[in-house]
Amino acid sequence: MVRLEEAFSGIKEVKVMNRESYFVEVCEDVYNQVAEITRKSTILQVSPKYMIEAFAVIGILLYM
Repeated sequence: MVRLEEAFSGIKEVKVMNRESYFVEVCEDVYNQVAEITRKSTILQVSPKYMIEAFAVIGILLYM
């Protein structure tokens, strides 16, 4: 219950001081960083599969 009161107090303080734009910018920056890390992680997870397939296809084509 105390944490809930602190959260609402903090929200009220941000609104009274008109600092919403600052927190929106901070959240957007963090979101963009997380999105970039997720994109890189996904590429690294999928890349080995496609590299192996590409080498296999090239090997088959060269063998013919």
